[in-house]
Amino acid sequence: MEIRFELLTYEKGIENEHNIAQMMQALSDEYDVKFCMNKTKDLLSFIEDGSAIIGAAFCGDTLIGYAWGYLRKVKVLRMHITQLVVHEKYRSMGIGKCLLDFMQVECEKRGCAGLELNVAGGNIAAQKFYLNNNFVCESMFMSRELKKES
Repeated sequence: MEIRFELLTYEKGIENEHNIAQMMQALSDEYDVKFCMNKTKDLLSFIEDGSAIIGAAFCGDTLIGYAWGYLRKVKVLRMHITQLVVHEKYRSMGIGKCLLDFMQVECEKRGCAGLELNVAGGNIAAQKFYLNNNFVCESMFMSRELKKES
């Protein structure tokens, strides 16, 4: 089984629109089909306008994973990874790490200082994955719910 990594073009994105939405839906129980199809359309429009950088993993012609990033500058220019997802059939095969490595090369080509991302506090597996891939925790996002008055 040969896996190749490349930038996702708009055309390849259109061909794999349903597959992208399915992988996206697997990220969270809170994501329904309609939400994921809308987010996929956003991803495609961002590819088209050049604001998104999508690293894609293919097995043959089948998209099996992707990393969605964009450039942002807060003190230094970094690539922010919005989503990294590998189809569940292909997990634990090093594809996620290869996608991160691919995105790092794209980051370097664009003169970025590094990669950054957010990970949910309850997603221990993802936290371990990123820590094992040389990410460090720089901050913590916290929230507080307001009580609704009756």
